[in-house]
Amino acid sequence: MAFDIKKIIEDVIAKIKGDKDIGEKFQKDPTKTVEGLIGVPRGRPRSPRGGPGSRPCRSG
Repeated sequence: MAFDIKKIIEDVIAKIKGDKDIGEKFQKDPTKTVEGLIGVPRGRPRSPRGGPGSRPCRSG
């Protein structure tokens, strides 16, 4: 699956400039606004038990 990053960025900029409400949301929280516009799911998926990021290792 290929992404045309330039087109995605151009579309996001056009939406921000073309819609006053989106522009205001972008001013308040740019990351959340852009994620919403490009369809990034909110929240961090959990790692499987024992996988990276699940729990720190304890030695001893």
